[in-house]
Amino acid sequence: MLGQVRRATVGAYTGTSSSLRAATTWTPSGTAWSVRAELGVTLLGDNQDSFLGPGGAGPPGGTPLSPTRPDASFSYALHAGGPVASGIVAGLTVAGGPFDETAPLITRRIRTDGVEGDMSVTLPGRLSMAGTLGWARVANGSVPNSRVQFTGQLHYALTRGSWVGAHGRITAYDTTAFPDGYFAPQRFGVAELVVHGELPRDIGWNVIGEAGLGVQSIRVSGAASSTKAAQRAQAGVVYRPVPGTEWGAMLWIANVASPFAQTTDYRAGGVTLRAKVVF
Repeated sequence: MLGQVRRATVGAYTGTSSSLRAATTWTPSGTAWSVRAELGVTLLGDNQDSFLGPGGAGPPGGTPLSPTRPDASFSYALHAGGPVASGIVAGLTVAGGPFDETAPLITRRIRTDGVEGDMSVTLPGRLSMAGTLGWARVANGSVPNSRVQFTGQLHYALTRGSWVGAHGRITAYDTTAFPDGYFAPQRFGVAELVVHGELPRDIGWNVIGEAGLGVQSIRVSGAASSTKAAQRAQAGVVYRPVPGTEWGAMLWIANVASPFAQTTDYRAGGVTLRAKVVF
């Protein structure tokens, strides 16, 4: 079971998202493949009444808000994967759910449904690489939209739990729907060098840190590409009293474009608290 509570505010928008998800994993006898299924429900709330005028008109410059927007949204995920050759693991995921990262997204009930393939390869020495390629449909916005995304990683292991690497990501949207409250450029790319370190203790305190430095490029339809530096860092602690149970806190800062921003002129920071109990 996994629960999450989020409250987001920006300008006149305020949104809340409370979710509960259950997951199970099945491994067929005699194989190294596994299937993981997840099903959940998210309760969404907002200050929509302040935006609903005659005829359901929304805020100036935004998407009209419908008085019949659902207060509950279901999420699902199904992943199947396993080894396909020596040192190569591949998988396929079909997933969907509410896109509730910010108050405008919660207010408009934006959701995504899509499919993604993943592959990881163990290379000679301490090298490993991984990548994903996916497509998703974005629903409930002012216009239908879809996106294609590719990610790639190359890591060199220093010690158990510590590595250096190079990361890359490219995202492209069919429509640049900025008024809907999410980051939807014609093309967005980021490449960075990353350092990650942690004390990989199964029991007790664990300290985690990661930093990335690179470059990001954003292109919006009809405009020239904008390129700037990208930096991010995070640090935190996790406490595991017994196997399967943990509590932790993480601090993070970043200026890499995300659902919160629509240009490279972006900086953000936050605190994440987490708890995990395996029954």
